[in-house]
Amino acid sequence: MQSSAGARAFQNARLQKKLRKQADALMSAAVQALGQGRYAEVETLCRRILTEVPDHFDAAHLLGLRAYDGGRLDEAQQLLERATVLDPRSPDAHGNLGAVYFTLQKFQDARACQEKAIALKPNSPIALTNLGNTLLHMGLAEQAIELHERAIRLKPDYADAFCNRGMAELIEGQFQRAKESFDRALAFQPRHAEAIAGKGMVCIELRH
Repeated sequence: MQSSAGARAFQNARLQKKLRKQADALMSAAVQALGQGRYAEVETLCRRILTEVPDHFDAAHLLGLRAYDGGRLDEAQQLLERATVLDPRSPDAHGNLGAVYFTLQKFQDARACQEKAIALKPNSPIALTNLGNTLLHMGLAEQAIELHERAIRLKPDYADAFCNRGMAELIEGQFQRAKESFDRALAFQPRHAEAIAGKGMVCIELRH
């Protein structure tokens, strides 16, 4: 009996190794398809991987991102939650799950994910400014401004962070500072739609 059980375990291990190797090859194809904009193929490949290897982190993560980009937020949430379980040390998985929660207006959940992402990768400008946006929606504008400034110190040409800081300053009634923030954002990215809109709102306030 022990010999039979050992043989089955050995065969199962070999099968799992084979499936993992096949999954990794499919994952490489999915990444290549992503780079070429063949998004339907990306999703097909990731679903195939997860059918054979349900604990494949990269497939769950990438498929979750595709669901998010496609507006399938419930599916994105499920897949990215799965990804954070498969690899709790991935700052990207936590950050991307936070973005899904933010879009779903689950701001407390978004905050928890974004704080986890920052704990894992403290010098991530995008994680810092994303957390700032979440805190702004929770009514914590001053803390939001501090986070955007941290992001800017790490990436001085980060147009999104300047724009996000401007939005928080606008909410705080710091209209001149907000204008300066939007101007900085537009200096780095002249067609930044949110910065253009934000500057327009500030100019209206400054005329009053």
